[in-house]
Amino acid sequence: SAFYSHYEWYKGIKTLFTIHNIQYQGRYGIELMDEILGLPEHNLNIVKFDKDINLMKGAIETSNRVNTVSPTYAEEILDPWFSYGLDSILKELSLIHISEPTRQAEISYAVFCLKKKKKKK
Repeated sequence: SAFYSHYEWYKGIKTLFTIHNIQYQGRYGIELMDEILGLPEHNLNIVKFDKDINLMKGAIETSNRVNTVSPTYAEEILDPWFSYGLDSILKELSLIHISEPTRQAEISYAVFCLKKKKKKK
């Protein structure tokens, strides 16, 4: 959404990024920024992380919501040991619990969404 929000068709679009395995973050050398990805220099801050580019970090920071595959995993990846370096970014988000009944049964399923905290003015 960060790269296309200026197009009329994308105005108001919301994005959700799902973390399935935080170990696979899409980390590459900074030289790929322009050569392969074609990202403009002024957008470097979105994906730059520890002298590399990190596509998961960029997705987390530009998505409207971030969720995980389970409530347990949402809690687990907030721990520095399990976050593979992204705990500081994830801790800027708020955990909220969403539970809804399924269409076929009255069984509830749980999904944790990491909701972005509102920045204080």
